[in-house]
Amino acid sequence: MSRNKFRMCEICNLDDILTLEMIKEGIQKLVDEDKIEKYCYLLHNNDTYEDGNPKKSHYHLFLKFVESVDFHIV
Repeated sequence: MSRNKFRMCEICNLDDILTLEMIKEGIQKLVDEDKIEKYCYLLHNNDTYEDGNPKKSHYHLFLKFVESVDFHIV
């Protein structure tokens, strides 16, 4: 198997770079192409650093593909 292929992945990105609209559009495209088996996403907007300062809001997106996919698909 190629090193550039995988079946599951997690994407973590700031919400001002990867917006909820972009996440929904990307997931819908993968669903329409029958490439995705399961997915979930969540917004982390209450995380803090050890010193108590807030972290920037960010999304975690988990994807499980129907079969192994090339890295460039994501």
